[in-house]
Amino acid sequence: MVDSIPIRLAPLPGEDIDSYLRTYARLLHAEVSDILSLAGLAGRPSTAKLGHRPWTYRLDPVEADALAVVTGLRPQTLAAMTLARYDGTGLLSGVRPTGRPRPPRWWNQLKGSRFCPRCLTGNGGRWMLAWRLPWTFACTRHHLLLVDICPACGRAHRPALDRPPRDPGRCDTTGLALPSHPRGRQPPACTAPLTDTATIPLDPHGPVLAAQQYVDQLIEALANAQPETAASQRTRAARQGLDDLHAAARAALLALTAPPPPPDTVTAVLAELDADGPNAPAGPPHQGDRRRRPTDTAAGVTIAHLMLAGQPGDPDPAITDWLIDVAVHKGQTSPKLLLRRWENTSPELHAALLHRLTPHLNITYQMRYSTTATQPRRPQAGHGRTRAAAVPGLFWRGWALRLNPSGLLDSLSYRTTLSALLLLAGTDKLSYRDAIGLLGRPVTPGSQPTPIVIRLREAGVLDTVTGVLDQLAVALDTHGSPIDYGRRRRWKRLTNPDFDEHAWHRQCTQTRARRLASPRPTIFARLYLAELLTGIHPHHLPPPARLTATDRPDYANFVRRLPTTLDDYLHHQARRILARANIREPLEWEPPLNWISPITWPGPDPASTPRGDQWARTPSRTPADTPTDPPHPPSTEQLRAYVAQGLGPRQIAKATHCPPPLINQLLTTAGLTRPAPRDVLVFRDSDSFIYRCCRPAS
Repeated sequence: MVDSIPIRLAPLPGEDIDSYLRTYARLLHAEVSDILSLAGLAGRPSTAKLGHRPWTYRLDPVEADALAVVTGLRPQTLAAMTLARYDGTGLLSGVRPTGRPRPPRWWNQLKGSRFCPRCLTGNGGRWMLAWRLPWTFACTRHHLLLVDICPACGRAHRPALDRPPRDPGRCDTTGLALPSHPRGRQPPACTAPLTDTATIPLDPHGPVLAAQQYVDQLIEALANAQPETAASQRTRAARQGLDDLHAAARAALLALTAPPPPPDTVTAVLAELDADGPNAPAGPPHQGDRRRRPTDTAAGVTIAHLMLAGQPGDPDPAITDWLIDVAVHKGQTSPKLLLRRWENTSPELHAALLHRLTPHLNITYQMRYSTTATQPRRPQAGHGRTRAAAVPGLFWRGWALRLNPSGLLDSLSYRTTLSALLLLAGTDKLSYRDAIGLLGRPVTPGSQPTPIVIRLREAGVLDTVTGVLDQLAVALDTHGSPIDYGRRRRWKRLTNPDFDEHAWHRQCTQTRARRLASPRPTIFARLYLAELLTGIHPHHLPPPARLTATDRPDYANFVRRLPTTLDDYLHHQARRILARANIREPLEWEPPLNWISPITWPGPDPASTPRGDQWARTPSRTPADTPTDPPHPPSTEQLRAYVAQGLGPRQIAKATHCPPPLINQLLTTAGLTRPAPRDVLVFRDSDSFIYRCCRPAS
């Protein structure tokens, strides 16, 4: 039977069991091994090597019951004094059900412990359990930064061999490592008083102590959670709070080593932590043991707390922009990389970071991650291809008109680009060229939305346009479309529909528009019918129905000036063709405006816009595009530079705002004209440009 010790010692609140046993042994003028022997635990495997002090980490039920009898404490009280108190919280290393080690969820576990010299002075050298947590970096009672270095040994605190106890609060009795010594020889005792260790005082109302108090609240919520309430809302919120703090703290420590200067709030934190002294933050958290320094942890966690102290999803803009600037400086602007480094953080923090990253992303990434939406999100695979069936090759005319500020952009290319960008919204592994192909348009090497994006950004409406497209994409995925545009693009009976030319001629005669009965307008009428049926511009239809680039302006004028009676007739014919094909769908449809939140549209309302303006092919010239002074002819040196860049006469004329005949004359005078080629190869790279490649004569 285990004997009870008549002399009792009450543990201090939050005391480490190792400190308690040492203090108890000193009170009894004995050693810790004597207490364990009295409890009948000296021969157990877990306590055979007393120097390793395994009771610091956990006590099994037998050990806890035996020590409870000896010390007079409850087994639950003894177990709460070990690091097992934090099992299942992710604060320390653990063991998986398979027996393999489980790494901590956040900071790596300390090999020893930190300490507060003032606490050791006031409590007789007794150690606190929380000092062994890497999250604990400051003493909120004495307003001091914790210390982890013995001033005499110069070594970090680590578990050492058990020795006869000397005065409490000295290096050898608290487990601080002694200097290296030859094998087999007894190291000299280090008896430096830790109570005299110098440390950094902290502002009682400053950000460092505020961060420590916030962390203590989260840790307490995790440690007090019962197994049946481990999934409670409070526990999840505490774990999410530490996730956000850890990711932001690591990013801040990395950012301290980069050239972009930190904001004033970060500079103030570094000043409070004596950033110019020997305890300055060491920088990246992967540089060996320096990552466990309390100054590093304090700097990172305090900066993270300042960044996240506001409302969820609304981090401090100065600190967030600083972290984003560092990522840009290092070329780490991929949203996928950003989200991987902030993997466990909250969706609200993801959204805020993506918002800040938007100016540094191309349009594909912006649409893929919905960075301008109210809630940016991770892309999902497959939605783009499924959504393509609900999107016409030419964006809905009314919506495109509302999104076109003052007719800034060409209607055809803009509507095509809007449809392609709509497919990219929230989708993964779908490029802009893939989206163009899904819409039934031939893919060319130069198919990119960059020129349109630049003009929208210069007009200040790019975020509005992308935000509308993102909301519309979500609504289309939710509600669908009454028209299967994918089927209409595939069926030849719709891309090249039957057209009764005689009926068209009679209709033109009845409406006194006989000029539209001539051959070219008749061809245009057939193409317009195909556009109504498929939602594809005739220039993008498969041959032989495809409209040539030369005829595109004339076709646009035909549609724009088409009388209302003839327009209604072609719509009626299109509905008859759909009915004969057993397609029970409306001929035309546009998403309702209430699918998106109310906004100020950058373009005009279709209801108040003449039909001809809705079909305009040429964008309106803005005052900024109109030259105020007559252009100056380029010099010979400038012409040579243009020619060296591979620009032709028309491109030089466009760049210098000079008439092409004048440029041709100047090139001839300067002897910069090219010899007439034998063959001329024409390559179409986009809707608006034609490149001519001269093949030299052999």
